[in-house]
Amino acid sequence: MHNRISLCAAMVLAALLGSCVSMEDRVMTPQEEAEAMIIGRVMADFTSQQILHIRNKNRIKKRAYNELMKVAQFQYQGNIDVRNIKIQGGPSGWLVFNILSHMMYGAGLIFGNTQEITVTGDVVLLDGAVTIRRE
Repeated sequence: MHNRISLCAAMVLAALLGSCVSMEDRVMTPQEEAEAMIIGRVMADFTSQQILHIRNKNRIKKRAYNELMKVAQFQYQGNIDVRNIKIQGGPSGWLVFNILSHMMYGAGLIFGNTQEITVTGDVVLLDGAVTIRRE
């Protein structure tokens, strides 16, 4: 009986502390969108680890922007930027490890939360011409 209660408590704790990231960054105003030349959309994936379940939103946003810029610079050549970034997290392959570590003396609090982050953004031409790579 005690083991079942411990298991249930650990699973609830893991679910609560392992909530997924969902946010936006570098969102354009309606006026900026009307004036901007959006030339495409890019997507990237990366893994994020939140030690002690401390979610550093600024770090995640910076990483999301950097990952999208890598993709954008590979696909487009010119003076570009990535705007309207959408960041969505989901469970990673480490989910089972996180749940088990929560069950073992609260070790999950130390190991934290691992998520697979998917980011999308609009590629905006700042000025001049752009070359699109077709590979």
